[in-house]
Amino acid sequence: MGEHLKDLQSLLQRSLGDNYTVDNYTTEDLLPPGENYGSKMLKVDVKLKNQDDGKTEELHLVGKLLPSNPQVRAMLDFSVTFKKETFMYSKLLPYYRKLEIENGVDEAFNFAPKCYGSRLGLGSAGNFDDNALLLLENLKPQGYYCVDRRTGCSLPHARIAVNALANFHALGMATKENDPEFFETLKIEAKSLDIGDPEKWKELARQRFKDIDDDPEVKKYYKSCETMSMAVFEKWMAPPEEPWASITHSDFWTNNFMFRDGSDGQPDDIKLVDFQNFLFTSPLREIIFFVTSGLDSETVGHVDELIDFYYETLIEKMKSLGCDVSAYSRESFDEKMREDAAIEFGHSMCLLHVITLDSSSVSQADNIIEVMESKHKNVMYQKRLRELIRTYCRKGWLKE
Repeated sequence: MGEHLKDLQSLLQRSLGDNYTVDNYTTEDLLPPGENYGSKMLKVDVKLKNQDDGKTEELHLVGKLLPSNPQVRAMLDFSVTFKKETFMYSKLLPYYRKLEIENGVDEAFNFAPKCYGSRLGLGSAGNFDDNALLLLENLKPQGYYCVDRRTGCSLPHARIAVNALANFHALGMATKENDPEFFETLKIEAKSLDIGDPEKWKELARQRFKDIDDDPEVKKYYKSCETMSMAVFEKWMAPPEEPWASITHSDFWTNNFMFRDGSDGQPDDIKLVDFQNFLFTSPLREIIFFVTSGLDSETVGHVDELIDFYYETLIEKMKSLGCDVSAYSRESFDEKMREDAAIEFGHSMCLLHVITLDSSSVSQADNIIEVMESKHKNVMYQKRLRELIRTYCRKGWLKE
């Protein structure tokens, strides 16, 4: 039985106008348990009637609702995440498109699905309630797909993802330079969520450090990894230092971007989804996170190439948006990368434990708390954890 979405008509009317009415609709779960933790995702197929000619049309949507698991609901303030994502679609993405047009960018960077409407609740006062809903175009019928989260991105996929990140970060940096007043508002909207008890998160990290200590192949790095991460734990939520500061997606793992293949069978486009956690922070943390947790085994050897590509794309995009890039030298970039790598190690380590999960290994695969606390150590997790540590060693970000 599908999920009932209250007052779908009025929500869609805001984007479609008065000429269309909802004839009927069906819903079903979009994803199996373990593929999304911050919300309940529905496939929503709507039949619309055009009041002008009486014809019916189909609209394929994704509905984003509050997560059904009560433990997950208690973990985060979802009134904040829904407001953040609504702001991204209604204010920030249109601003970015306007910024590109004003600077004569020939082809706008269209990196997100179309939003058909959002609401925080059904009350007249606009207060947050269980009827919070975000409606987005369903990209799957257009051929978009996610790569296998357990294995990661191939090199062609990774290059498109890195290009998207560089463009997204450059738009934030250009906004900061071109419209400081709006950017101050943006910084407020990008405020981080309260992560709760820091000791709880430290304990979860210690469980993952123990996984390193228990693995003979990387055991010798255990103390270095733990010391490096714990020394900078407090910097996780600290305001970023200029000039390397922008708006980041901040949840850039493989289930939060979708690719489409061209006629040659190679990926030629990408869409980013799930903007509920966007932050004002160092963009370099995000590229580090991606290249250390989002690549398949063959692509791990191309980390240097991908980092170079990111820097070059970022600078060129900033130039095209009229930015002064004199403060963004490659030397300062590399130095900041070393600093941010220490902060991101724990993030990548903990996420690898989540994304390599075999959903059948936990009783509640949709419960991020149970997933993070689980002690599973499958072969894929061990392999990718070793790759993470070896990448840090090769880059000189980690000492024995």
